[in-house]
Amino acid sequence: FVFGDSLLDSGNNNNLASLAKANYLPYGIDFAAGPTGRFCNGYTIVDELAELLGLPLVPAYSQVSGSGQQLLQGVNYASAAAGILDDSGGNFVARIPFNQQIQNFESTVGQIAVSAGGTSAAASIVSRSIVFVGLGSNDYLNNYIMANYETRRHYTPQQFADLLVTQYTSQLTVGCTRRGRGGSWWPGWGRWGASRPSWRGARRGGARRRWTSWWRRSTPG
Repeated sequence: FVFGDSLLDSGNNNNLASLAKANYLPYGIDFAAGPTGRFCNGYTIVDELAELLGLPLVPAYSQVSGSGQQLLQGVNYASAAAGILDDSGGNFVARIPFNQQIQNFESTVGQIAVSAGGTSAAASIVSRSIVFVGLGSNDYLNNYIMANYETRRHYTPQQFADLLVTQYTSQLTVGCTRRGRGGSWWPGWGRWGASRPSWRGARRGGARRRWTSWWRRSTPG
């Protein structure tokens, strides 16, 4: 089961009224099926992992039929522009924040319970699964440093980081542990340095210089 943002999205934003879409060329130029909604030329990291483990590619939540057998192969809930906080990524209009992704996961587990014969059977199945979670970049790139957000006026960098950690911990505990999830992989954030959205949101009032200075202080190595 996959939760995340554009680094992991495999098509969940395709049918949303969103500015964050990748279902057109040149995205998918090296993918056998062409553009699918993945924000890359070919495989995402979870596609690579699935192939290495000998598993089928995990389908997007918006594309699964709901059949028990298909759900047992896993579901990808990731959505481009999504963040740990619900209001992150709002400049892209529609997206599926982590809280909603968790609710979609709960719905999937409910469907598995119906086909598997009850909640205990579903919990047993889910407990043997791999959960991949990758979020957090949009809470900075498309929230904290954006000029049209008030966030950085209310939180220092450390306070905001603490807020994200507290929220993320709560979401992971409530959304995953309660359902008896199996092994989990939580990768670090993607590289931001050359991100165009970060510069768009940091052009005025020396914000770009402040962002660069803060990023250098906050990034190890």
